[in-house]
Amino acid sequence: MEDQKSSGTGGGTPVATTWTTHVPNTEVRDPSSLVSISSDQFTPTVNGWVEWEIRSYPISSFGSRLQNITDGTTARMGMLGNGNNGPSSGATSTGGAPVVASKAFAIQYYASTAPRTALAWLFRREQKSTPG
Repeated sequence: MEDQKSSGTGGGTPVATTWTTHVPNTEVRDPSSLVSISSDQFTPTVNGWVEWEIRSYPISSFGSRLQNITDGTTARMGMLGNGNNGPSSGATSTGGAPVVASKAFAIQYYASTAPRTALAWLFRREQKSTPG
């Protein structure tokens, strides 16, 4: 799953010190229908594993997490991304976690500061099924 936008369109503007849900909008590779996307959430059809990556410019410190919306719990925290707040510098937050079939999940991000302009985000989710 990806958040695909036209060239020159920012990927979102975080609110400082607030968890913000990232909005996936495109299923890129899912020939086995392992996941469905609805609004800002995804629901796996099988137990599996999801990985994500978010890049930010120009935020010096931010993090990400996989939130289990159905249960109201945090499934896993992503790595904290650190960079500097210059216009050509950024940081990357990545993570991975198991997911449970039929539960709704969302990727959320948290910024220590909010920039004056919209951010350019690269967002990737990969659904991998696991036996059992």
